[in-house]
Amino acid sequence: MNPCHRSHNYFVIRNQRSGLVLDASDYALKIQHFTGFPAQLWKLENAAPGTFYIMNRGNGKVLDIEGGIKNGNKVITYYKHGGVNQQWFMNSDNTIVSAEGNLAIDICGGNYYPGNNIIAFRRHGQANQKFHLQYQ
Repeated sequence: MNPCHRSHNYFVIRNQRSGLVLDASDYALKIQHFTGFPAQLWKLENAAPGTFYIMNRGNGKVLDIEGGIKNGNKVITYYKHGGVNQQWFMNSDNTIVSAEGNLAIDICGGNYYPGNNIIAFRRHGQANQKFHLQYQ
């Protein structure tokens, strides 16, 4: 199913291995234990054909590769401006990948502790890059 067909629903983005979810504060993006607070709820908005923005319910900002599409840059939330560093698609292997650059959302260093950063890293498909959308 095309995830954009459910864009009016909110979901959590849960790492398949750890069970931790993406959590946004003002700009920072971390992994945390699930609480159900708005900072952990996301929805999809259509972007360019085949891609989407991932918007946080708590702060109204979208996932953004800070400083542009570069391997190892932090993923943050930022005001939507339409840049390609804010556009994503979901692969069949459950990686969430930048519209350009083949960079996946990645738990930094593969360290599954609450509060760890999320980065954009070359897609390798290991467990620290595998997430599923769990609709609420």
